Amino acid sequence: KKDILKLFFSMTKSFSSLAVGIANDKKLLNIDDCVTKFFAHELPEIPDDNLCRITIRHLLMMSSGIHENTYGELFGQKDWIKAFLGQNFPHRPGTYYRYSTHGSHMLSAIITKVSGLSLEEFLNLNLFHPMDIFEAQWEESPEGLTAGGMGLSLYPASLVKIAQMLLNNGMYNGRQMISKEYLKMATTQQIIKQDDIDNADNTFKGIGYGFQFHIGKDGFYRLDGAFGQICMVCP
Repeated sequence: KKDILKLFFSMTKSFSSLAVGIANDKKLLNIDDCVTKFFAHELPEIPDDNLCRITIRHLLMMSSGIHENTYGELFGQKDWIKAFLGQNFPHRPGTYYRYSTHGSHMLSAIITKVSGLSLEEFLNLNLFHPMDIFEAQWEESPEGLTAGGMGLSLYPASLVKIAQMLLNNGMYNGRQMISKEYLKMATTQQIIKQDDIDNADNTFKGIGYGFQFHIGKDGFYRLDGAFGQICMVCP
């Protein structure tokens, strides 16, 4: 039985990004693939025009085109995929930052579509177990998928391993876990958090965002947990 007291609710969204990076390296997907390509049976009858423009890259950047954080509206739905796809997307994807836990969940759904594995199984196979990380616990979405935007738990010592891997440009114990090319994109500013530019309270977190990583001053990036956990990496 796992010792729950030693588990941290960790930075789930960043791990969803790492899974996408691995899938991209394996050519299971391309980050510029349109999201609708993977969800022919889940799309609304009349898809929003901007929905048809959303790519995996846009999900990674938190720039799907929603205007407000719709977490409260979507969380109680029975199918998070259909709920996300059924939203209004007033902004052209890639132009407007808005934090979206369910946008991150779509990354989990895409991993399952392209690999036939849950996000949990995919990361266990391709990242965690090769790094001797065996305690990962995940929440599930109402439709039975690994929750891609929240609910991952890991030991603090495992987060140290992940941080070291990131510092080593994706290398761990002589094995390239994730390509340098993907990690460079993921940990480099891809979009500005427009609402945070003049917000002094968010100076430390930074006004930039990469691929599910917050980008701060002087090039540092950070993985944030739901309850205040922080893993900050200074290249």
